[in-house]
Amino acid sequence: MRLPFASSAAASGIEFLVLVALWLLLVGNWSGQEFAMGVAVAAAGAVGDVIVKKEGFAAFRPRLQWLALIVWEPWYVIKGTVLALRELARTLAGKQPHFQFRIIPYRYGGQNETAAGKRALFSAYVTISPDTIVVGLDQKREIALLHLLGSEELPEIARELGARV
Repeated sequence: MRLPFASSAAASGIEFLVLVALWLLLVGNWSGQEFAMGVAVAAAGAVGDVIVKKEGFAAFRPRLQWLALIVWEPWYVIKGTVLALRELARTLAGKQPHFQFRIIPYRYGGQNETAAGKRALFSAYVTISPDTIVVGLDQKREIALLHLLGSEELPEIARELGARV
């Protein structure tokens, strides 16, 4: 979806202010040099954002319930880290680690912006944990290839985003 230039510029202006504020908050230094650098970096980000929005590149229309799944991520990452460390310990003890590549049915709803958002969130949310990697998505056959470390079970977050056993 292409946004009118004025709309995308206004949105990017707000994003620019947020980026400058985040820069200053994260660097923890309110000196003139840090402020100037924050303004320069935020301006580059805002200009890039205007260009992307103007061209309609990378349309992304996630649903609110998909975005809400982010609250699961800390638990998912802790659980995945424990599994990965367990497999590391197995390897260091001279045992074979448990891992597998697994093809799973994955329905994401077609070729529109909503489906693109679902695929992007699926890849990001599932891969964020160290024990699972989304290797690829085959849109024609509606399947996903996952690499699972230390577990054979499909992560619940993957099921919530359309993966099936």
